[in-house]
Amino acid sequence: TLDEEALLASILRWSALPGASRHHWGTDIDVIDRSAPPPDYAVRLMPDEFEAGGVFERLGRWIEAHPGRFDFFRPYAAYKGGVEREPWHLSYAPVAVPALEALTPDLLTEAIADSDVLGKERVLAEMPAIYARYVTNISMAP
Repeated sequence: TLDEEALLASILRWSALPGASRHHWGTDIDVIDRSAPPPDYAVRLMPDEFEAGGVFERLGRWIEAHPGRFDFFRPYAAYKGGVEREPWHLSYAPVAVPALEALTPDLLTEAIADSDVLGKERVLAEMPAIYARYVTNISMAP
């Protein structure tokens, strides 16, 4: 079993804190090519699906070849020690960049303090480190 710190790190690799979800800000989307997999394929949204031999390899190559096109960027293009690599995750820079700049550790602390999130005490105690590692530690827009 994982201790509380390891459990929190494991969760934050794939899930955002309340208030820190880029999807919930309305700035980010996950994309797949619905025509690529066979009809019975269960999409997993895992990096290997977008790599060589993966069901979404062609889409992954297209996204890689068109950085910044249509003002989108990939905030999780590379694993940087926080959120896991998500090649399917696109962020709309004109809205996402100012939204991230407006989100402060104090704002997140307030959101968490007013919630009933499991492990709230640890999250609040580690907020500066969590904010740096899992919120702002992204691949920025080109």
